[in-house]
Amino acid sequence: MWTAAADVFSLGTVAFAMLANVLPSHDRDGADLATRAFAQSSLKMRLLISSMLLSSAAERATLAHAAAVLVEPDEQEEPEEP
Repeated sequence: MWTAAADVFSLGTVAFAMLANVLPSHDRDGADLATRAFAQSSLKMRLLISSMLLSSAAERATLAHAAAVLVEPDEQEEPEEP
């Protein structure tokens, strides 16, 4: 049965592939995200993609959570002055 969690997993897979230039590998323990390119991406993106690739659909990030993370500014960025 399809759920929105399947779409989140698919988006996480595509996002990981775009950053790491390889598809994530999976085993019984979940996704293996140990690639150099992925490790060099921002902490925010690593945490988001990792949460999107959790094996358990109940623990996986939701579309709303992913969207909220993407629209919030990075902590390192300073607000622009008008």
